Parts: sequence; C-alpha cells; structure tokens
Amino acid sequence: MTDRDLINNILIFFVGAVNTNSASLRACFYYLVKTPYTYAKLVKELQDAGAKGLLSETLSFTQGQKLPYVQACIKEALRMYPIVGMPFDRVVPKGGAILSGHFVPEGTVVGISGWATQRDKGVFGDDAESFRPERWLDADDKQVRVMDRSMLAFEQGTRGCVGKHVAMMALTKTVGQIVRVFDMEWAAPREEWELTCRQHVRQTGVMLKPSPPTKCRRAVLLANGCCQPICMV
Repeated sequence: MTDRDLINNILIFFVGAVNTNSASLRACFYYLVKTPYTYAKLVKELQDAGAKGLLSETLSFTQGQKLPYVQACIKEALRMYPIVGMPFDRVVPKGGAILSGHFVPEGTVVGISGWATQRDKGVFGDDAESFRPERWLDADDKQVRVMDRSMLAFEQGTRGCVGKHVAMMALTKTVGQIVRVFDMEWAAPREEWELTCRQHVRQTGVMLKPSPPTKCRRAVLLANGCCQPICMV
C-alpha cells in the first residue's frame, strides 16, 4: 500500500463519518431529552463513576466502554434511528434461495432496511417502537445476539461499515461528556422532529439548549413504581 492509498483510506474513515455521526448524535440527544427518566439514569451512572474516580476530566473511549448504560443508550438510539434509509441490496446467488418460506430465483435483487429489522417486535419485543435502553441490559446473552443480528445501523458481514469503531468512539466520548457537563433541553418551536428519507434519513427541526448543570440537578427517576424528583449533586 502506497502512502497515497493509506491517506485515502484514512480519509474514508473520517470524512465518511461526518454526516452519519452528526445525525446519530442528534438522534441520541433527541431520544434522551424526550425520555427524562432515561436521561436522569444516564446522568446518575456518569456521576457515580466520576465520584468513584473512574473517569478523567475528559471522558475517554476506554472509560465510556465500561459504562453499560452509556453504551445501551447509544445502541438503542442507533436501533431507533438507523441513518441509512434505503435497503441494503443483494443479488440472489445461483440456484436461488428460500427467504421466509418463499423461493426467490437466482439473479433477483433483494434488500431490507434497518428501519424494518430494528423495529421487529418478534425480536425486540412488543415495545420495539419505544426507546428503552434497558432492553440491551435486561436480555440474556442469547437474546442480545439475536438482537445484534437484526441491527443494520452499520450493516453486517463483509459489507459492514469499516468506520464502525471510529463512529462508536466518537459517539461514546461525545454523548458521555456532554451529558456530564450540560443539562440538555428541547428548544425547537415544534415538539417533534421531521424525518425525510433519501439515501440517508435526514432530520430537521432539532434544536437543543445546553446549560451548565446547577448544583442540585432536578431529575425524574422511577423509584418504587412512582416518579420522584431527586437531587443529584
């Protein structure tokens, strides 16, 4: 590999992830501010880890990987909002194939979108349309593997996104650090975003207001079956 080839490959990792990562970040914060209980639980995990001396001033990727709820929130946001809206096409090989009990002749172009597989109630449960990071923590290892196979946020197999690990590093560090140092609030005139599907699913109408956390952060946590305001220093 020449130096030019090396530079081109590095550019693919970084330039190719700009639009997709920014959209994924917006999705993460959209779902967090729309579910205060989840947001508060994420804040608490970060605060507890910081109080134990497990986090540096700026969250590192290694530290973020060890925070289960941080990872679950990111994974759930990617499940709810896969950036690629078009189906991932494949050509049926020689001899045809049986797909969901139906014979498909060779040469047929078939495809499926993550917007279908990642909201499959048969895989993710009856609340598949809901943002619930706990599904990734409550499931046993076997069920997590089943859910992972239905995730197409980064595609699968040999066509999988080569920048997946770079993207997860950026998402982990950015989401974790922003939640640590800011209170995020919805600030758009409309209560919901608008999604437009082209090659990528684009968001409009997303406005968030960051503010420094007060000494006593008002959060809503689910405790003993009811919502209670608590003070999180």
